[in-house]
Amino acid sequence: MKHMHFNKYIFAILIVITIFFSGCVVKNNSENINNQNNLKQTDFITIHGIASETKDGYYVGDYVLEHSEIQKYDDNYALIEYHDKNLEITGREKEVNIECDPYDQCRQGTYKVIYDIQSINVIE
Repeated sequence: MKHMHFNKYIFAILIVITIFFSGCVVKNNSENINNQNNLKQTDFITIHGIASETKDGYYVGDYVLEHSEIQKYDDNYALIEYHDKNLEITGREKEVNIECDPYDQCRQGTYKVIYDIQSINVIE
């Protein structure tokens, strides 16, 4: 009989420990998800520079700002609206390396693109 009570006691302790560790894992996972969301919200950069025209957008500093990205940000965008203007742009950055055929007119090598535009300001 004593052996049965001892087994029930061990079983109850194991259940409590399992529930405790399950709670710790769930809490840790939710903290990781929150940290990843915070990183996604804070990986925006702000760049400055004079917009010089290229065939599919503008060069602004070391970045390419494509017309399609501007149109996602501003539906009323006019193609020459930012030409030769000093811009401050907030968005995300990525590196692009598109392979070109020898007869295509495109950028050779790796270059940086700013996308997911949050703001474009003309600096006077």
